[in-house]
Amino acid sequence: MIKEVAIVSGKGGTGKSTITLGLASLLKDKAVFVDADVDAPDMYIVMEPELLKKEDFEGPRFPVYIPDKCSGCGLCEQNCRFDAIKIVDMKPVFNEFKCDACGVCWRVCPFDAIEVRRDISGELYISRSRFGPFVHARLFPGRENSGKLVSRLRVVAKAVADDAKKDLIILDGPPGVGCPVISTITGVSLTVGIVEPTLSGIHDIIRVYELSTFFNIPFTIVINKSNINPDMVQRIKEFASENGIKILGEIPFSRRIVEALLQRKTIIEGDVEHGIKEELKRIWNGIQSMLSLTAL
Repeated sequence: MIKEVAIVSGKGGTGKSTITLGLASLLKDKAVFVDADVDAPDMYIVMEPELLKKEDFEGPRFPVYIPDKCSGCGLCEQNCRFDAIKIVDMKPVFNEFKCDACGVCWRVCPFDAIEVRRDISGELYISRSRFGPFVHARLFPGRENSGKLVSRLRVVAKAVADDAKKDLIILDGPPGVGCPVISTITGVSLTVGIVEPTLSGIHDIIRVYELSTFFNIPFTIVINKSNINPDMVQRIKEFASENGIKILGEIPFSRRIVEALLQRKTIIEGDVEHGIKEELKRIWNGIQSMLSLTAL
């Protein structure tokens, strides 16, 4: 059975990708890695993937106006709840930024003057990286349905894992608690919340914990940059203790980690303090232990 681990946080910049890349470097070809942040993917910078296959991602349906059939009756404007259509000089003018692709306009048009078109909204990639199979994608600027693209990523990643005889998928999730995150964590074996010791960091990790709990997914925490604010670290530990959440490890802030990333190296590869590398190994051992527990 293929198990999935989602690395998540309630906000950006907490170190999800840094820790996921460290795990990729540590495991080397023992798992399939997925960059599920399709709006702002960055794992490829360090993974250095070799593209094997590309797949177009079709977004929502959008209306296309056919001038020769339009009578200017205005039914489309009257029924559009998003104010995306205006009749100007007896012709509809569409605002694609307001359109929610609900389909009302082409359904109410009595003259079939509006047709449906699907745009290519992004691309999905299957690659071979220096750390093994890598599945990633990017949504084109201004496009929507990132949650749907993440769902497609996970389907493809499972097929890749099955073909490569891998029993583990690790997902580097998007920030927040919105649709892309829900698509990332639904049905996974474990969510690992990365939190930095700041007030906003604590607020957002609580939201991710509540989301994970809602879907009945085991949840654990890694504290990143743990040496920048001891008081906030203590608050995180109190929150974890009150809710029965296991803290897998603490990674202190180190300029050497930043320097390693600038050189496209992971925590394991870079000239990073030995204690940090050992802590990442302990975090992985903790993930393994929790995956065994969830299998019972």
